[in-house]
Amino acid sequence: MSKKYEKLAQDIVEKIGGSENVSTLTHCMTRLRFALNQNKEADQDAIKALDGVIDAIESGGQFQVVIGTHVEEVYEEVVKYIKHAENIDDKLSNEKNVSVFGKLIDFISGTFSPIVPAIAGAGMIKALLALLILFNVVSKASQTYYVINFMSDAIFYFLPFLLAYSAANKLKCSPVLALVLAGVLLHPNLDLLRTAGNNVSVFNIPLTLVAYSSSVVPILLTVWAQSYIEPFFKRIIPNAVKIIFVPMFTILVVGFIP
Repeated sequence: MSKKYEKLAQDIVEKIGGSENVSTLTHCMTRLRFALNQNKEADQDAIKALDGVIDAIESGGQFQVVIGTHVEEVYEEVVKYIKHAENIDDKLSNEKNVSVFGKLIDFISGTFSPIVPAIAGAGMIKALLALLILFNVVSKASQTYYVINFMSDAIFYFLPFLLAYSAANKLKCSPVLALVLAGVLLHPNLDLLRTAGNNVSVFNIPLTLVAYSSSVVPILLTVWAQSYIEPFFKRIIPNAVKIIFVPMFTILVVGFIP
């Protein structure tokens, strides 16, 4: 399969301005995303004309080559033709020539891309369940419906966990700590406090409690905060006790942010 995309990869690298023109490279579900040293060196029309390329566009400080669903195979071949490939990663959001909006789009895209297949799969289960009901194969009152329904709902209810892991990988902070922080948001005791109707405070600081299941923004903000707070504690805490106290203080500080 790799041989099939070898020539396409060579042509893309050549017409993008050569490997020397590539600063960083990553890919999403359908696109190769280049950060180029000089965008003007890329022959956009020639790349569009390549057999196997759907489109080539400049967006958010990136030069994007639209490949399709087989982008991962093409990416693996392209990397072979770029010098210093060990330095190629998804740090596009750290490039100085990328706007704030471009960084935001890159972060959201990089976070959601890995979990899109799971969301699509769960959506198809929902569609299948709807067909089963339509053709009277199952009823909404049946245990079959109940079980299949919560199987498809699982990804949406626990969406903060998936986003936490994906966002942490994107922002280069601890995925395990991000999962712990997602667990704080979804802990059943937090929901009990919320539904009890009483005012809640910690050290006399009032807390506003909301339901975090199926939410997106709170966990993204949480992991974003973690990406700054965790390195801060890594810098100031001695190496001898870092393995214990960095996670401890990160969880305590970031856990109050949502």
